[in-house]
Amino acid sequence: MIPGTIAPALALALTLTLASASASAPAPQANAIATAYRATAPHQFPHTAAAAGYVPDAYCVPGKAGVGGLGYPHFNHAHDDSLDPAKPTALIYVDDTHGTRRLAALEWVSTRKDGPPKLFGTAFHGPIPGKFPGQPTHYTLRLWLWKENPNGRFALYNPTVSCRPGTTRPAPAQPPRTPRSEPRRVHPRHLTGMVDKSSRPAPPPPPPTAGVPMPLRPRKAFLTCTAAISLGLVAAATAVPAHGVEGPAPDPRNKQAMQDMATAIRVTAKYADEQQALKDGYVPHGEACMTNPFGTGAMGYHYVKEAYWGSTDPSKPAALLYSTEKDEQGRRKLEAVEWMSKDRDQDFKTTDDRPTMFGLPFDGPMPGHWAGMPKHYDLHLWAYRENPAGRFHNWNTAMTCPKTTTPAPDPHAHP
Repeated sequence: MIPGTIAPALALALTLTLASASASAPAPQANAIATAYRATAPHQFPHTAAAAGYVPDAYCVPGKAGVGGLGYPHFNHAHDDSLDPAKPTALIYVDDTHGTRRLAALEWVSTRKDGPPKLFGTAFHGPIPGKFPGQPTHYTLRLWLWKENPNGRFALYNPTVSCRPGTTRPAPAQPPRTPRSEPRRVHPRHLTGMVDKSSRPAPPPPPPTAGVPMPLRPRKAFLTCTAAISLGLVAAATAVPAHGVEGPAPDPRNKQAMQDMATAIRVTAKYADEQQALKDGYVPHGEACMTNPFGTGAMGYHYVKEAYWGSTDPSKPAALLYSTEKDEQGRRKLEAVEWMSKDRDQDFKTTDDRPTMFGLPFDGPMPGHWAGMPKHYDLHLWAYRENPAGRFHNWNTAMTCPKTTTPAPDPHAHP
C-alpha cells in the first residue's frame, strides 16, 4: 500500500507529531504546529534551506555529558527573536543513512530581557549564556518536528542523534608552554652515583640478519598475521558503515527525487488534520487496521481517494495512512502517504507496467486488500512517522494494531 533518513494545517489538527504516539495539543497549539509544518516542509534538505537564507554551521553539536546530540544548525539571524511558527531562527539537520542530511528539528532564539517567551504553549529554555563571541544571553525553544525524540518534542537534545567522528567543533587550542629561562638545578644529594654516560663504551652492533632465513614457526606466525591484517584492511574499506542502511531510498544525488519528496510532504501536511482529509475526498476504508501477517509492523488505517488511483504525481497520493491510536478528541494522526496503481493485465506474472516514483519501483503486483480492490502496485512514504525499516518500506515495524484487528485480508499481500 501506501527503505533505507527525515510531519502538519488547521485548528483541528490536535496531535501533529512525528514522535510521540500519545501526545496531543490544544487547538491553538496544533494550529501553530501545523503552520511550522507547512513553512518548513520545503526545507527537508540543506540546499533549500540555504536558498531561503539559512546559513549552515560547519559543525555538528553534540549533547551534554555525551548523551545524544543536536545535529547541524542552519541559522537565519533575520529571524532572531521571532515568535512566528513559520520563521524559526534555525533549522536543525542530522546525518541520515545515505550520506546526506535531513531536517529533524526547528529552533527559535530570543534575547528578550523580561523572561522566557512562549511558543506552542511551551516556555523557552534559559537564560543560556552566549556560546560564541558576540552572542548574548538568550532563550531557546527547540521543536523536534521532523524526527522522533524519545525525550519529548521540545527537549533540547535528542538521544537518538549522534555526531560522527571529526564533525564536532574542535576544542580550543592550549597555549604553548613557556620554556624555562635557566637550566634546571640539581640538588647535590641527587649527584650520588651519577655516571658520565659519555665515558661508557658504545654497545656492539647487532649481528647482521640479511640472507638469514627466519625459523619456520615464527615465519608462519608472521605470514598469518600479515594476511589477517591485509584482510582486515580490505574488510574495513568495504564494510557497511556503522550507522547501517535503512532500506530502499532515493539516490540523494537525484535532485528531481529530492524535490518530489519535498513536494509530497509540503502538499500533504494539511492532512495532519483528519477532518481536512475527509473534506478533500479521502474516505476511510473500513475499520480494519492493517497488520503485517508475516511478522512485526503495521500500516494503520487507510483513507483513500479513488480519483487519485494510478497517480504518480507527488502531490496526489491515492491514500493517507493514519495512526492506530486516537487522541483525546477521537482523531487519528497522519503517519504516511501512499500511491497506488492498478495492475493493467491483472496478471501476477507480468510486471512491465510497474510504476516508479522518486527513482524507486512500486511494490507488487499484489492482491487487493478489501472487497472490490483490484490487483495493484503501491509505494509508501512514511513522511510523518519514523519507520525503523525505512522511509519507503511498506510495513512500519514500530507500529502495532489493536489486538482485535485481523491481519491483512490476503496473506500474499506485501510479503
